[in-house]
Amino acid sequence: DRRDRRDRRDRRDRRDRRDLTVDRGLATELMEALPESSAERHRAVPRAITHRERQRPYAAVVAVKRTKTARAARKRKRRMDRVEHDLTDEQWSWLRSQWGGCAYCNAADGGSHAAADGGSDEADGAAMQRDCVLPISRGGRYTVNNVVPACRSCNASKCNSEVTGWLRRKRMDERAFLIRLAEIQMAARKMWPSS
Repeated sequence: DRRDRRDRRDRRDRRDRRDLTVDRGLATELMEALPESSAERHRAVPRAITHRERQRPYAAVVAVKRTKTARAARKRKRRMDRVEHDLTDEQWSWLRSQWGGCAYCNAADGGSHAAADGGSDEADGAAMQRDCVLPISRGGRYTVNNVVPACRSCNASKCNSEVTGWLRRKRMDERAFLIRLAEIQMAARKMWPSS
């Protein structure tokens, strides 16, 4: 392993020296046409660019995080930028009031599953998240007809799954959800015909 690194370093150094010899010939020709002052001559002579110096500008430009999370965030941002999201705050408030809590597990608005038991230490509506019925990764967008309020637990569990398959796996009432979704979507079309 050390020997391989040393060999690679030696090859790189030989290559750099070879580049320098080519540049030295050019430098000698230029030196004859330059002023006598050594400082001026030094500044005017083009010097050889080493391998590491060639890489520096590239490294500065490409200095991005390469972690799995960072790559996923960039991918999601590109996906989000490709489509138009037109869910307004007014529409989101209306959706939350229509559903009255989590669209999947019926947890009360303003808390998670624990809030359904009674107390919640979170502010009103803080636990409800916007969940796309058809996930963004599958072509969905944030519109009044595709977004439902979901508690943090259901939203994280559903992830980018297809909603009916996810409801079956979780043994939730798929039929009741779909009927309620259709009713709310029809009411939304009456209120916002262009959406």
